Amino acid sequence: MTSDRWQQVSKLYRDALARDASARGAFVREACAGDEALRREVEWLLNQGASAEGFLDNPAPAVPVQMVRDVGASVLTGRRLGPYLVQARLGAGGMDI
Repeated sequence: MTSDRWQQVSKLYRDALARDASARGAFVREACAGDEALRREVEWLLNQGASAEGFLDNPAPAVPVQMVRDVGASVLTGRRLGPYLVQARLGAGGMDI
């Protein structure tokens, strides 16, 4: 992406954020005026905030403790990792004597 293109994407993103959430989609479509690649870039950036909600709600040390505490369950079961869906735990441990 060129510097000029990034400035264009960045400006549209900031302008869209300044609007009410219900008006952003129409604003982006109108502002991009048929430039689908530009519209996708701006919409992707706008959607990133929603995907990060709650990211820092739990302190990082609490996550491994939670994983160890409930050995029979997996915190990943039912979650997506890229294109993959974790359906069940395959096993645990490996150091049993």
